[in-house]
Amino acid sequence: MKTSPAETGLTAFLLARVAEDRSAASTADPGLRARAVAECESKRILVELHADGGPSQGHEDEDGPYTRLDHACETCGKIGEYGVPWPCESIKAVATVYSGHPEYRPEWRIA
Repeated sequence: MKTSPAETGLTAFLLARVAEDRSAASTADPGLRARAVAECESKRILVELHADGGPSQGHEDEDGPYTRLDHACETCGKIGEYGVPWPCESIKAVATVYSGHPEYRPEWRIA
């Protein structure tokens, strides 16, 4: 997995929030604990799957046949050809859960 300056902020933010959630889950009612831990693990997996894969050729758009992406999602689209800009909508959706956090950035909102 490649790491870019753009990824470091959002990825680090999400992994920190997931760790906080997992810690809080340890004090939850036993009936809810397993579900809370499973939700944390699901979010962690999504963060890993939708990592910044680095530069890619993007989809055709109104400016020409292809765009140049400095950061493309490793899962959405195809790296090197038909890339999807990172952060993708999937990882932004995970971040939306934490939109009330003081470290959440407006550029992480779903368009």
